[in-house]
Amino acid sequence: MIMKQLNTLFLSLLISSIHSLGQEPSHVDLTFNKTVHLIFPSEVSYFDVGSGDVLAEKRNATLKLVAKNENFAETNLTVVTMDNVWYTFLLDYQKDITQLTYFIRISQGKKVEGSLVKNQKAESSSLEDHPRMNQTPSDTDYVPHCLEVIRKAPSYWDVGAVNKKVFLALNNIFIHNDKLYFVISVGNSSNINYDVDFLKMSVVNKKKLKKSSIQEDIKEPLFIYNNIEKLEARTKTHFMVFVFDKFTIPDDRKLVFELYEKKGGRNISFDIKKDLISNALPIYK
Repeated sequence: MIMKQLNTLFLSLLISSIHSLGQEPSHVDLTFNKTVHLIFPSEVSYFDVGSGDVLAEKRNATLKLVAKNENFAETNLTVVTMDNVWYTFLLDYQKDITQLTYFIRISQGKKVEGSLVKNQKAESSSLEDHPRMNQTPSDTDYVPHCLEVIRKAPSYWDVGAVNKKVFLALNNIFIHNDKLYFVISVGNSSNINYDVDFLKMSVVNKKKLKKSSIQEDIKEPLFIYNNIEKLEARTKTHFMVFVFDKFTIPDDRKLVFELYEKKGGRNISFDIKKDLISNALPIYK
C-alpha cells in the first residue's frame, strides 16, 4: 500500500515537473459511439485518464479512446512511451467529430531522462487487458526481406488511385514467417512538392453502420522500409515496403490504404480486395 502511494506521488511530481517545462497540452475531441485512436512514435508504457467518463485501451503504440458518457466535462490524459517521452492532452466532448485518428509527433511530448515508468497498467480506465506478445524481431531483421521484395516485378497494375498528378498503388503482397509485406509505390508528376502527413492502412465496414463503436481497425505496421516525409516534384516512382503481422479480411469489411497531404487537398485512397491478401506470395520459394 505504501509503495503504491509512493508511486502515485512520484508520478504526480513528474507530471508537475513536465508542466513546469511549459508543455502545452494538445486537444483531442471525442463523441459518443465513435472510437478515436492516438498513434504514438513508440510503444505506450503508461497512461492515465482524469475522468471515468472516458475509457482508454492501449496496444503497442496505439491508444484507443471511447466516450463512456455524453457531454462530459473537459478532462486530461497523460501518456508515457517506452522512450520516456511524456505527452499531455485535453479531452473535449463534441456532438460530432470528423477526425478519428491522431498521429502524434514526438515534438508534441517532452523527453524525460532516466527510467521512469515500465509498462504499467491504468486499471481504472482500461477497457481490457492486452498481455504483451513475444518480443518481435528488430527492424534490421526485416530489411533483407524488404530488399528482396522491393525489386520484384509488380503483380498488380490496376490497384491504386491518382489525385492531381500524384499516385498511390499496390505492387505486391508477400508473406514470410507470419508477416505480410506490402510493396507500395507513390509518384508525383506535378511541379509541386508533396508533403506527406501520414499513410494509413485500415479495415473498415463495407457499409456504414448507424450504431457501431468499432468501424475502423487501423493496421499498425511493424516496420516501414524506405518511408518518406516528402515526395519531390516530378518524382517518377518511389517504392516502400510496409510490414504487418499476418491478418485476413472478413467478408463484410474491406481494406483501405490512404495517403494524406500535409496542409493540402491531394489525399488519395484505394481499396485492397481481401483475396489479394489470401493469395500473398512467399518471399522465398
